Amino acid sequence: MISTGKHGLSTAVMVMFRSLAILLGSVLPLMYNKPAKPFGIRHKMLVLRGLCSFISIFLLYTSIQLMPLSDSVVLQFLSPVMVAFAAPLLLKELPSRLIWICVPLCLVGVLLTAQPSAMFGSSASSSSISPIGVAVGITQAAFAASHKMCIRYLKDEDTHTQLMYLGGLSLCGSLVMALAQQQWTMPCTALQWLLLLLTACTAYGVQMSQTIALKMVQASLATAMSYLSVVWGIMFGYLVFSEVPNLLSLGGACLVCSCTFVLGFAEHMSTINIQASAQPHWCWSVTKQAQSLKSNWATGLRHKFSSQHNAYEQLQPARDAFET
Repeated sequence: MISTGKHGLSTAVMVMFRSLAILLGSVLPLMYNKPAKPFGIRHKMLVLRGLCSFISIFLLYTSIQLMPLSDSVVLQFLSPVMVAFAAPLLLKELPSRLIWICVPLCLVGVLLTAQPSAMFGSSASSSSISPIGVAVGITQAAFAASHKMCIRYLKDEDTHTQLMYLGGLSLCGSLVMALAQQQWTMPCTALQWLLLLLTACTAYGVQMSQTIALKMVQASLATAMSYLSVVWGIMFGYLVFSEVPNLLSLGGACLVCSCTFVLGFAEHMSTINIQASAQPHWCWSVTKQAQSLKSNWATGLRHKFSSQHNAYEQLQPARDAFET
């Protein structure tokens, strides 16, 4: 889909269809569920989230058109690093030590997988990279990081309400950009229409999953999991386009998978420990008392049966004598 945009389909059109899918996917559930406050509570932050998302996705498509895809991907994955540095200041969430270890390693894995021309290509390909494209890519990563921190800040807001603001603002922004640039290049073939619709539906799924994830865990951890998209990209390229990755790409994918697994397992164990420590002290005393009563009851029951058995054994000779 990105290559289609590079060969004629305008960026504003891609963002417009993407925003329309997100808007419809959020408004319809709100109309069905009819929440008490469908427009949310923190309106300014909801608007800010929508604006950050629109600017981020617009700059992403622009950077891909200004520089090679591999270089744009690497710059895009600077956002988890930015979130790790900004979350303690803006969200009061201090990342764990594993975040500071695994996020840079994941970034190394992305470098090995994407193999940007600036590092792995020839001097000719490296010199062809536009400085404007690099600036756009870094700015896009900053807005993507801001978008994710807004989602985390709005964790108490309804998911569909957040997506409604995002889709509505992005749709308005894409229409304004299209009118300003006078670019209304639409798909020409059935394949382009199919790719455009798939991109729009995928965008809705990504935003929904991202919003739910950032409601549940810290922003630095949730954004670090986005590095797995590189691994999914390798698998998709192999299964659909028969693109066989080289050893560097496989090594980078393994590094990304290992680091994200360590982060996920550490978060799971931390959640278990927090739940155990959050149990009130009186629960422990009640539990111990219940266990003590259960143990005493079992001991008394065994003693009762033992006494009855002994009495039965003592009366056995008298029963034998009576029978004879």
